[in-house]
Amino acid sequence: MPWWPAVWFSSAPAALAFDPHHPGRAYMTDWYATWRTDDVFATPVTWSTHEVGHERNIPLALATPSTGAASLSTVA
Repeated sequence: MPWWPAVWFSSAPAALAFDPHHPGRAYMTDWYATWRTDDVFATPVTWSTHEVGHERNIPLALATPSTGAASLSTVA
């Protein structure tokens, strides 16, 4: 994103996912953004912001009631 400063980086990692089609590529998310590295085994690992064109929903609560709706959620 054009307003995203290059010095911002993950403050509270929430998820890490490895790309099964590209060895070494990984994605990380936190409160604010998504980052990607193409070589998680490098020293040092270089992460880049991967935000352009992404829409994010952050689940705040999730419930599966015994009757009625299959699931209920709140998102931000």
